[in-house]
Amino acid sequence: MCGQAVFAPAAYCPTLSSNKKATPGWLCHCCCAFGWWVVQAMTLLPFRPAVFARLIVADFDQRQAVLRVERDKKAKDRYVPLPKETAALLEKNCTGKPSSGFVFVDGNGNPWNKDSWKKAFKRAAKAADLPETVTAYTLRHSVITDLISLHDLDINTVAIISGTSARMIEQHYGHLIRDRAVAALGRLN
Repeated sequence: MCGQAVFAPAAYCPTLSSNKKATPGWLCHCCCAFGWWVVQAMTLLPFRPAVFARLIVADFDQRQAVLRVERDKKAKDRYVPLPKETAALLEKNCTGKPSSGFVFVDGNGNPWNKDSWKKAFKRAAKAADLPETVTAYTLRHSVITDLISLHDLDINTVAIISGTSARMIEQHYGHLIRDRAVAALGRLN
């Protein structure tokens, strides 16, 4: 392992939490194979892996700490305000690059693509003895799960920053919301 500390918000991800080896250590395997900066960003933002691969320096407004996400599955661009730590991570990756440069690149300076991140995540999951179903997309699910379960963010806000619909969030993460609703109703007694 590379020794880089990686925040892993996957406490409630069924794929990761069901495996005792699913600790930040598995992400460290991934960092060595894939690149620390992009893996760190994937644990902090609920975006599809392709979004990270396509981000360019001009998408990040350092002064306002806002990230423009375009060319996502949804046609409409969205602007995501970032906390200081996440903005600092992006700023480090943007420093010294032209506005048209990719924020996250591989070890050879090439932009990431589906084949390069798929292979790296498969190697990392295998090295950590995780199920074959663990992919880069698993991190997206983990972040969304944490936003709902740990941080009580409403489904509409989660949908907006994730680039999906509230209906899809309800469909895939509704059980987390229902548990909170039952607990809230129970407190009314």
